[in-house]
Amino acid sequence: MSQAADIVEKDSKKSQEIQSTPSTHGSTAENFYEDHQQRKVAEAAAVVPEKPKSAYVFVGLLCLLVAFGGFVFGWDTGTISGFVNMSDFKRRFGQKHSDGTYYLSDVV
Repeated sequence: MSQAADIVEKDSKKSQEIQSTPSTHGSTAENFYEDHQQRKVAEAAAVVPEKPKSAYVFVGLLCLLVAFGGFVFGWDTGTISGFVNMSDFKRRFGQKHSDGTYYLSDVV
């Protein structure tokens, strides 16, 4: 059985004890039970299984690779964007207007 199931089972046993105990303040025991049960279910849902640190090495390396790829893409975009407006680049790789000026097509 999982940890979450164990916690819920223990809480259900405690709740049976609380319900069988006579209440001196009306429905206070019932309210306590409901609040307690909701809190325990939320805690049981938040239980993260224990894994060795070595299990996270691959994920960590993938995160570093993705971050490095984003950095290189940004560096490349920033470097190349300066060339696009240079007149020599437009003359070599661009198209010529009828008035003799060069331009780069907007077609991607």
